[in-house]
Amino acid sequence: FYEKYCKKLIDLGCNRDSVLIALGGGVTGDLCGFIASTLFRGIPYYQFPTSLLAMVDSSIGGKTGINLEEGKNLIGAFHHPVAVIIDPEFLKTLPKNEIYSGLGEVIKYGFIHNPEVIEIFKKIDFSNLNIQSNEIEQLIILSAKSKAEIVTIDTSEKDLRRILNFGHTTGHIIEAFTNYSQISHGEAVVYGMMVALKISHKFSKLPQNVMNDSILLLKKLCKTKIPNISKTEFDKYLFRDKKVQSNQIHFILINEIGKPIIRNDINPEIIFNAYNSLLEEEL
Repeated sequence: FYEKYCKKLIDLGCNRDSVLIALGGGVTGDLCGFIASTLFRGIPYYQFPTSLLAMVDSSIGGKTGINLEEGKNLIGAFHHPVAVIIDPEFLKTLPKNEIYSGLGEVIKYGFIHNPEVIEIFKKIDFSNLNIQSNEIEQLIILSAKSKAEIVTIDTSEKDLRRILNFGHTTGHIIEAFTNYSQISHGEAVVYGMMVALKISHKFSKLPQNVMNDSILLLKKLCKTKIPNISKTEFDKYLFRDKKVQSNQIHFILINEIGKPIIRNDINPEIIFNAYNSLLEEEL
C-alpha cells in the first residue's frame, strides 16, 4: 500500500507544498504519517483519528510505521503531525470490539502515569457500556494528556517514552504469531499487561492484591483467548521487537499503580513463563 499510495499522490500532483490528512484509525494514521515523513523527504500532515485506539495512542507522539510479516511497525519514522483533532462523535460508528481494543490502551495510562484512570475504570458498567458517557470522554482526555506529557519530554523514545510500551512486548508477540488477524491490538496489549503485572509482582515488589485486582479489571476487556505459543516461536518474535537493543529487552514493570520502572534484566524465559501461567489460567 505504501508504494501504491505514494505513486497515486504523485500522479495527482502532490508536491512539497501539499498537506496530507489522516482520517481514520491507527493503521490509516501510521501509513499516512509514514508517507508524509518520506514523500519529498517530508511534508506536513494532520491526524483526525476516528477510532478510540487512535485517539488515545497512535495519533499522538509522531510515531509512524508499517508492518512487515516479520513484525509490527518494523519500518517507520518519527514525524509529528501539525495537529491532532479528536472528535468523540466518531466513536458512535465503531463496533464494540473496537471500543474494547481502545480501552486496552486507555487503561495502560493508569498503570504507568495517572492512577485516576484506574479509578474511573472501576466505575464503568461493562455489561452495558455507554460509549457516550462522561467517563469515556474523561478517559480520552486523561489518556491524550498523559501521552502528550510523556512524548513531549522524550520525543524519540530514548528514555521515559519507553514506559508507553507497558504490555506491548508480549502484546506484539501475540499479534505477530496470530498474523494480526485473530486478536485486536488493544486486547493483545491487555494480555501483555497481565504478563507484565505478574512479572512486576515477582521481580518488582508489586503487592499481590494489587496484581490480582488489576488482572481481574483487565479481564473485563478480554473477549478472545490467547494462543498457545511454543518457546521457539515466542523467542523468535520477541527478539524481532523494536524494544530489544544490544540483545537486551527493555521491559516495563510497575512498582505500584502509576509508578513504572524500565528493566533490562528480565530474560525471555521469565516472560515466557509468565505468559504460560496466564494461558493455564484460561484453560
